[in-house]
This record gives sequence, C-alpha cells and structure tokens, in this order.
Amino acid sequence: MTGRSPRIGSTADRIPPATVDSGRPSGPLTPGRDAAPGGNHSPNLFPEVLLKMRRLTIALALLAATAAVAACSASAPPGWTYAPAPSATPIPSGASGSPGASGSAAPSEAPSVAPSVEPSSGASPSAGGSGGAGGTLTVTAPVGASTDGFDPTTLETAADTPFSLAFDNQDTGVSHDLVLKNPDGSKVALTGDVAIFAGPGQRTLGVPALAAGDYTFLCEVHPATMTGKLTVK
Repeated sequence: MTGRSPRIGSTADRIPPATVDSGRPSGPLTPGRDAAPGGNHSPNLFPEVLLKMRRLTIALALLAATAAVAACSASAPPGWTYAPAPSATPIPSGASGSPGASGSAAPSEAPSVAPSVEPSSGASPSAGGSGGAGGTLTVTAPVGASTDGFDPTTLETAADTPFSLAFDNQDTGVSHDLVLKNPDGSKVALTGDVAIFAGPGQRTLGVPALAAGDYTFLCEVHPATMTGKLTVK
C-alpha cells in the first residue's frame, strides 16, 4: 500500500487531565466566606452595616422621646402656687401716713345708751342720804344690822315733794323691813312692797309729799336698834 497508515494517538492523549482538590465544597463561591485568602473577593460587610443602622435607629427614637417629654413638661401648668405671708400687723383701713390725714383712719363709735329703767322692787337702789325734788333716798341694812342698825341713820328731803325710799337689805338670811312714821307716831302710807323679807334683796317704796318736820324710819323686826331720822325741809 502506497498510502500512510492513520496515526494512532498516544496514551497520554486519551487520559483526561488530573483535577486538583483544594478542599472547598463544590458550588458557587460566597463572598466573604469562600474567598481565598489572597483572592480578589470583597469581605462580607452586611452584618456590621445592619448593626450600625439598628443602633442609629434606637438613638433617634430615644432622642425623640426625650424631646416629647421636655415639651410636655414645659407646657404643663405648675402644680403649686405661692401666696405671700400675711402682714403681722395689719394696717387699719383708711389710715394715712401723711401729716394732713385727719380722723378718717377709724370711724368713731357712738357709745350705746342704755334705756332708763323705772324703779322696781328688785332694782338696785341709788346711793344717797339726801333727796332733791322727786329724788330717791337710800337706806341700807348691812350685815349685822340687827345689832348695828341702818346705814345711814339720818336723811333729808324737800317738803311738799313726793320721793322714793330705796331699801337695800344686805343682811343674808335675816328679815327686815322699812317703815316711815309721821311726827305724831302714825305710819306714812307708802306704796310698793312693804312686807318683811330676808336679805339679800331690795325694795323701792314710794313716799307721798310730806310737810316740813322730823320723821322716823325703822325696822319693825328690830325697832330698838334699827331706827333713823328723816328731816323734811
């Protein structure tokens, strides 16, 4: 045969090239995890960025809450009020410190006037040993009058003028009365309560107009010691 026989390939051409196992699992590379130490892959920064964003969000929320609380505190009215202490010495109304101020500081009060009371059997007698026209003469029976007598023992009054005899029995528990006798020894007709009574107590007796002369007043219970003289002029 004149032609060239076909070339039989060598054994090396039929054996596939050997594969070197680097120890990495099969599958696609994951950035940051499967990158070779000296390779060109970028490191995985996603978890760190996410953590920073979460911290920033929390800080902004706290800042907003603080601003809201401050705004509420500023707008709320205060829960307390201050009242000044009252003056220890109040100034009277209308008082003026100027030299020309007159009596306008305090109105003058008019004294109350008690109505006059007509003499009665229980009224306190007025003192006096001499009575004018229409006046009142007072005779007192002090404590121990049964032995010491009246006080006073002499009286004077105007003639032809009615008057009153005020008898004050101060002798506690002892009975007395007051009787007025004419110069002839007869009783003068007195008005009022002429009965005997135990002290203390008072009686007011009315006496008619008397003529000039000397009259006697006495206690009928103790006539020897309780006696006096009334002179009518």
